[in-house]
Amino acid sequence: MKKVFFLLAGIICSFLLRSQELPVYEQYLLNRYLINPAYTGYEKCPSIRITDRHQWIGIKEAPNTQTITFDTRFWGNNGLGVHFMHDANGPNSALSLQLTYAYHMLWYKHSNSNDRTFLSFGASLSGSRFSLDESNLKSVNPDPTLTGETANVFSPNARVGVYLYSNKMYAGLTLAELIDAPISPLSQVEKEPSHPKYLFFITGYYFSMGEKWDFEPSVAFKVNTETYKQADLNVKLHYKRMHWLGFSFRKGLDMETTDIQALCRFSLPSGLFLGYCFDLNISPLWQNHFGSHEFMIGFNICPSRDKYSCPAY
Repeated sequence: MKKVFFLLAGIICSFLLRSQELPVYEQYLLNRYLINPAYTGYEKCPSIRITDRHQWIGIKEAPNTQTITFDTRFWGNNGLGVHFMHDANGPNSALSLQLTYAYHMLWYKHSNSNDRTFLSFGASLSGSRFSLDESNLKSVNPDPTLTGETANVFSPNARVGVYLYSNKMYAGLTLAELIDAPISPLSQVEKEPSHPKYLFFITGYYFSMGEKWDFEPSVAFKVNTETYKQADLNVKLHYKRMHWLGFSFRKGLDMETTDIQALCRFSLPSGLFLGYCFDLNISPLWQNHFGSHEFMIGFNICPSRDKYSCPAY
């Protein structure tokens, strides 16, 4: 297992290149399915999550993102999921649909305990419609390429991921935006670049603090083939692995940006759970807004006879 960990760490270091960011998901700490297709079916039971994120409250036409995800396990080791996303940022908007598949296998069975380590491989295919409302664009000089209508472009893409996990640790690696595809209707007119390739790495460990409490530190790195490099340091305090409170420190390594997040999750025995994230960007812009807010509601549909053995609890 140590060899796999160092192999993943070596790969992430080799990709520390250049970048620019995808829509931000602070709640990957709660829903790793948003980032890694290999997480599909991790919780074994059907799982539904809905998120609503609004950035920079107080700034007109600031970015906002909504997602709906569903994933489940079937035929033992197979995971299947679907992810719908809407993203808006000023005159730009996007709608996307993503299908994911993962295969989970037993990697190692610990001889001195009941703990087992699993390894999963996942892949996803997605289609996005990027729109530009040209009626919201203002030009000092007349631009013949702007019609005042809404321009659209279709963009396919793909991701692959690997995820190593047990009851005490996890490590995941994702390669995203693998297909060269337009990221805006203007890409076809002005020959703007296509999606940069992304790499996302996360690893964490659960430290037991008694029968009911666990402390979980984790680190995450996100880079791409442009100029973007980002590192996250996260901590969470769990109660019965059902409720948790967390904090995250995010640093942009190339643009000198800093974000601080506070997150929480509360679960009910019925399978319903709620999540919230507050994000404050430490930059000159923060004086003009009231932070970013993300809300999540989810439901795990676990059979009652298996509820307490399900990883969702």
